[in-house]
Amino acid sequence: MLSEKPRRSRSVRGKLKGQRRTHAGRDHVRRVLYIATLVATHWNSRMKTFYLSLLERGKPKKLAITVCMRKFLSILNSMMKNTQTWNQNPLST
Repeated sequence: MLSEKPRRSRSVRGKLKGQRRTHAGRDHVRRVLYIATLVATHWNSRMKTFYLSLLERGKPKKLAITVCMRKFLSILNSMMKNTQTWNQNPLST
């Protein structure tokens, strides 16, 4: 879903010089995960704290969202593996 096939920018004067972007993977799933992560970084306290910590460390916003997407995806995969439902406050129970 979050593809491992980077596409490097070859532009010398371009805005993306030296940066990578990807065109592989499942586009629909990536878009849904992106929107879900945006919502989670705004409303979920743990994800918001993680996102803000990335920004404080100097990460660009788009990179911070991508890292949160990966974290969110690993949480969802773990939930599927263990047949769990979403628990907003897992430490309070």
